[in-house]
Amino acid sequence: KISQLKEQYGNVSGKLSDNELRLLDSHYGEGHRLNPEAAVQFEKMSAAFEAEFGHPIAITDSYRDYAAQVDVKNRKPGLAATPGTSNHGWGFAVDLGDGIESFGTEEHTWLQENSWKYGWVHPGWAHPDGSKPEPWHWEYKGNGATPETSAY
Repeated sequence: KISQLKEQYGNVSGKLSDNELRLLDSHYGEGHRLNPEAAVQFEKMSAAFEAEFGHPIAITDSYRDYAAQVDVKNRKPGLAATPGTSNHGWGFAVDLGDGIESFGTEEHTWLQENSWKYGWVHPGWAHPDGSKPEPWHWEYKGNGATPETSAY
């Protein structure tokens, strides 16, 4: 999916139109949008999470258009990707809260163990020993997700 979008948009993320994204229900947070396939799987994953913890997964950030990527890079230069390269700009990345934003919590551990079943992974660079430890950042890989792609 990302490869098709990169070809269509010249490898620059953050240019998707509203009809290429799906607006998520507000109980995840206001105004969050994802790639439609990623959104469906996120909702399934959140329902399983809610069955375990009594509340849905809270999203703190999702799709970022190019201008939002520039803004985040200016505000958080050590954390944010170079504008136009972020997976947030393809609608395949989320930043999460409600305990998931901290390594070692029950919520983070549950997601680490179960996210791959829904096509979501915690990328290696975001692991505790990765190049940019970010417990809150998760990416949609679809059928490419396995327990190994999300394991520490």
